[in-house]
Amino acid sequence: MIDPVLAPTVTGVNPNSGVNNVTTNVVITGTNFSNVTAVKIGTFDVSSYTVVNSTTINAVIQAGLAPGTYHITVKNSAGTSAAGSASQFTVVGAVLAPTVTGVNPNSGVNNVTTNVVIT
Repeated sequence: MIDPVLAPTVTGVNPNSGVNNVTTNVVITGTNFSNVTAVKIGTFDVSSYTVVNSTTINAVIQAGLAPGTYHITVKNSAGTSAAGSASQFTVVGAVLAPTVTGVNPNSGVNNVTTNVVIT
């Protein structure tokens, strides 16, 4: 007897957050990860994925996603996993280093306190 293919379920995503200016490697856990045809974050395909076994998928979340909370879904020939709290992945905006464009005044006397404005 051949076991029927069942729709996948996602029970966890680790890590469950990442920064939007770099790729993030995640491990997706769940059930029925056989005959997988797609792994998505929201409506976007993940950069790549590897089905390790029927309960584990390694995936790469691409850089460039807008900050927000997305659901990771897995699709196989029997259906697509439902969105739920276990499938959430939060993308946060990158904190960029500040850029200094000016210092005013740009000089001072070494024995006097000088107030400066940094822009």
